[in-house]
Amino acid sequence: MGSRSQLPTYLIVTVVAVLIWLWAAGETRETGERTFHVQFTTQFPADHIVTPSETTISVEIEGSRSALRSAPAMGSPIVLTLDAGLGDHAVDLVQLLNDHPELRDARVSVISTDPPSQEVTIDKLVSATVRVEVPDLGRLQTDGAILIDPSQVTVRLPRRLLGRLGAGVSVKALVDPAQLGRLNPGEPARLTARVELPESLATQASVRVTPAAVTVSFTVRSNIKEVTLPTVPVHIMGPWKDHEEYIVEVAEADRFLENVTITADAALIDRIAAGDVKVFALVHISSTEKEQGIEAKPVTCFLALISEGESTTVTAELDGSSQPPLIHLRISERARPQ
Repeated sequence: MGSRSQLPTYLIVTVVAVLIWLWAAGETRETGERTFHVQFTTQFPADHIVTPSETTISVEIEGSRSALRSAPAMGSPIVLTLDAGLGDHAVDLVQLLNDHPELRDARVSVISTDPPSQEVTIDKLVSATVRVEVPDLGRLQTDGAILIDPSQVTVRLPRRLLGRLGAGVSVKALVDPAQLGRLNPGEPARLTARVELPESLATQASVRVTPAAVTVSFTVRSNIKEVTLPTVPVHIMGPWKDHEEYIVEVAEADRFLENVTITADAALIDRIAAGDVKVFALVHISSTEKEQGIEAKPVTCFLALISEGESTTVTAELDGSSQPPLIHLRISERARPQ
């Protein structure tokens, strides 16, 4: 009977012993390796910027087995607040991490880090008001002014980069070309344009623009298109009274211009491409030039003959150049009747 009455006591003692063993095992000091994603800031983050603003380090930590299991890992960024003035600093990572409340609450301590320190620069953030350039609308023509709202933006950047803005610098408003292609002539347009920094600042992650986009308003005058014609004939024009006195001939090699790119209103280009409207290269030769017997002259203009009595000039390029091509001539006097 005595041994049976003592059985509960044995069970209690055994359970307590096991619990004590488990607690002691959990509290045994161990070390472990962790990878921390660390972010740097200051006590006044709205006024200062730290470069680099973040980094990844390898950390050796020490603590109980249970504490190591709850220690932060790379998925949880650790923000380190630097108590330092402007300029360059070598940050003691071990000290800052051991002072961090998240690690203190986890009851772990940092033994070492790789790298042991981090070079950072603390700079003051300053603001500058910058003008927004009128965007490039490609070949689209407009009626009236192009309005940008707002016409100025605020650039927030480290003071050391302020010199890169320079005097009279501006930012660009970039309009998506796909938006331009959907516009109709005569209709007002309001497009959102992304603000792009100057090239000297575009790659700086610490630079911010507010707002990051602006509204561009304008009225489309016409949609401009282009077509390349395989040949364009060259015609001579001048005072009619000279016709009886001079013969003007175009050199054989210049009688047709090849691969001429015509730029004009979209509706007119469509008619030119369909062959409904013919394009000519005109060379105007004055009476004086005929008397002088000039041997060459650039094309005066390119003319689209819309219908009998109706024509309009168009823009033309040859081999990517807008310079008028030079036409070689042969001018001679007509034989006078005896």
